[in-house]
Amino acid sequence: GNAYDRILLLTPDHFFKGKTDISVSTQSFDTVFGTLRADATVAKALEGLPNVSPGSFFASEHGANAVIPFLKYHFPDAKISVISFQGFGSKDELSTVADRLLPLVTDSTLIVQSTDYSHFLSAEDAKKKDQETLRVIAGAKPDAVLDLDQPEHLDAKEAQWLHMTVQAERWNAKPTVIRNKNSIEYAGGDVTETTSYVTQVYAPEPI
Repeated sequence: GNAYDRILLLTPDHFFKGKTDISVSTQSFDTVFGTLRADATVAKALEGLPNVSPGSFFASEHGANAVIPFLKYHFPDAKISVISFQGFGSKDELSTVADRLLPLVTDSTLIVQSTDYSHFLSAEDAKKKDQETLRVIAGAKPDAVLDLDQPEHLDAKEAQWLHMTVQAERWNAKPTVIRNKNSIEYAGGDVTETTSYVTQVYAPEPI
């Protein structure tokens, strides 16, 4: 129901194609609904940071390409910046990225976090890891995210940290988990290695 002119899409760098821990898109994306234009301002703001470099691999990054057509369909006039994470960054490095992004995040900015949670675990072990992750998200303290394990808890701790930090500093918003499911609930049968999903919505007031 809202209108946005800027979208930040946070995703893992699943295949470690980036030259640095963090990569940022500089190109537009063609979709079945037309072209979703690149947001050059975000890439420019992160320029010069030693842990950030431009990336041109996002068309083959499923954390991005699975979501981009939906964003184009619902917000056709917005510009997008995809930011990916390999998971090796320090808190200080992430804080510098957050500081560069915050002046660009306005009430017409949409932040989308495209990450999976527990990976490669049995359903029983995944449930235990999800409970630990859910406690951290409910606590709304970004630094606690960095103590989680990757990928056993989630596949992009840095994306979760950055999302929670920017939401809190810009809007005093906290996450509410509205859904948590595991791939075994979709696949059925005997699945030895599962993936979990945690859907979160951010708002200043409790949802």
